[in-house]
Amino acid sequence: MQNMLKKFREKLPICSCIAVIVSYLLIFHLSAIPVMMVLHQDFAVQLASMLIADVFVLAVFFAMGFGDVLAQKSRGILYSIGTGGYMIMVGAVAAVSNLAMYGLTEDYKFQALAPAGDILLFILAMLGIGFTEELVFRGIVTSILKDKFSVHTDKGIFLVIVLQGALFGACHMTNILSGIGLESALVQSIMASFLGMLLGAVYLRTNSLWFVMLLHAWNDFGALLAAGLYGDNTITGSIDGYTWRNLAGIPAYLVVVLILLRSSKRREIKDGRLYPAPFGIRIAKGIVLTLFCAGFLVLAAVSFFLTAHQDLLNI
Repeated sequence: MQNMLKKFREKLPICSCIAVIVSYLLIFHLSAIPVMMVLHQDFAVQLASMLIADVFVLAVFFAMGFGDVLAQKSRGILYSIGTGGYMIMVGAVAAVSNLAMYGLTEDYKFQALAPAGDILLFILAMLGIGFTEELVFRGIVTSILKDKFSVHTDKGIFLVIVLQGALFGACHMTNILSGIGLESALVQSIMASFLGMLLGAVYLRTNSLWFVMLLHAWNDFGALLAAGLYGDNTITGSIDGYTWRNLAGIPAYLVVVLILLRSSKRREIKDGRLYPAPFGIRIAKGIVLTLFCAGFLVLAAVSFFLTAHQDLLNI
């Protein structure tokens, strides 16, 4: 079985990528049917279905010979944080905006939190989504594509990034099966395609699957924080609220991908080694970016708070 899977992905790489994705989605969605008969909490169903799908995904992951991907040496935690800084900031802004919008009631009292067990299930579900989807798309799919299109060339790097991102986005169309409208599903798929490209670029730069798993989980955590902390919404309800206006941030994602894959950084990917800037310059950049991010978060919090409580503007 192991040899057969290896031969399949070597001879038909694109077909093997699609086969893995379709199999994963079938197991995830079909397992949700009996799970919902037992569990009635949205995040509990999500987590249980993910865990069932993980059995299949992990089996395929190791059978295809990608086990060493989980053990590969990263390029350092500070380098990883710097590389994934945009996504860390996006997740932070989403979390801050959710807290500012929903943290206080209309009469300025703290919003009642969901039961502690539900909040724990929310956190575990977000970690589960990050682990499973990254294992499939950056662990298996990207590894297959890297073997097909060598990342030792510029063309290979961009082909891998675009293809794995497109496949990541396309798989989100299956959310229609959960009752999500066509427009919202299309918007989410387009957003997910560019998010997948960004995660792929971070992965190629950092060489750490674990780091992009955490980045993915953090992104989902920030986006769904109101649903997780206050029970304000469900995963399906949150996604079903997407409109074409949600695509406004796509150009920023594309710009960040191109910055992450600029010529000097593609050289690092191709050579498999770092060419760091002088230590002083790195420290200065870190300080400036930290101050900028802190200021931006404060402005975002104030902006979203005033949006939620517009009566304050009339005083």
